Amino acid sequence: MTVAEEATPFGIPVEAYYEQGVGRQRAADQRGALQHLTWAIRRDPTVAKAFVARGAVHLARDEGEKALHDANVALGMEVSADAFLLRAEALRLLGRPQEALEAFDKALEQNGDLRDETFDSRWLTARAAGDPARLAALGQEYAAVHPDDPLRHYYQGWALIESGATMDAVRLLVDGILNAAEPPALLWYTLGHAYGGEEAWQQAIRAFEVTRALVQVGDESLGLHAERPVATLFVSLGEAYLRAGRCTDAATMLAYAGSIGAPADAYMPALQEAQLCPTPTPRATAAPSS
Repeated sequence: MTVAEEATPFGIPVEAYYEQGVGRQRAADQRGALQHLTWAIRRDPTVAKAFVARGAVHLARDEGEKALHDANVALGMEVSADAFLLRAEALRLLGRPQEALEAFDKALEQNGDLRDETFDSRWLTARAAGDPARLAALGQEYAAVHPDDPLRHYYQGWALIESGATMDAVRLLVDGILNAAEPPALLWYTLGHAYGGEEAWQQAIRAFEVTRALVQVGDESLGLHAERPVATLFVSLGEAYLRAGRCTDAATMLAYAGSIGAPADAYMPALQEAQLCPTPTPRATAAPSS
C-alpha cells in the first residue's frame, strides 16, 4: 500500500494534519510529510497551501510530474507566490526551462522579496533555456545587489559568452581578476570559456589550469555553475587541450572526467576525437588528482 492509499485517521482537523506534515518535512521525514499532507488534502481538498506543501515534498523526492500537478491544483484555487515557485521548480526539474522562467516571473510579481532567494534557480534555468537576454538581465540584477562581489563578473561574463560577445567577456573577466584580491576559480573558468570562444586555446588552457589549482586547494565557487564542478572543469580543460593539439593530455583529462561522473555526451565525442588525433604530444601532463 502506498502512502496515498493508506487510510485517513478519523476526526482530526485538516490544520493539524497540515502542521504535522510541514513539521515532518522540516525534519526530513519525507514519507511522514507526504502521508500527513495527503491526509490534510483528503480532509479538505480546498486548502491550497496543503497542495503546495505536498508538492514541495514531491519535488524533494524528484517527482516532478506530481509536484507540477499539486502546483497547478493550488493555483487553480488560489494565486500565490509559493504555488508559482513550486510550479517553476517542478518545470525546471522536468527540463522545461522556458515555462519555468515564466512561472518564476509570476512568483516575483506576487512577491518581489523572493528575488534574492530564487536567484540561483533563475540563473540555472536561464542557462538551461539558452536565453542570453535573460542571462544578461540576471547578471545586471546580481551586480546591482552585490556591487563589490567579484562573482558579478562571472554572471555578466557568462551572459556575454552566451550572446557571442566573447572578447567583451575576456575584457570584463580580466579586469575582474586583476581587481580582486583573491579572484575565485569561477572567474578563471569563465575566462577560459571566453578565450575558447576566440579560439585562443593557449590562453584558455592557462585559465583552466589556474581554475584546477584553485579547486584543488578548496575553492568551491565552481559549484555555482555546475552540479559536478570537477568533472565539468576537466571536460573543459580536455577540450582546450584537444583544440591546442595536445591530444594525449586531452585524452587523459577527458577520460578522468568520465571516471568522476561527467555524462557521456559531455566528454565522449571529444575523447574519441582525442584518441584518434594524429598530432603527437611532446610532453604529457601528470594524471589529475581529484
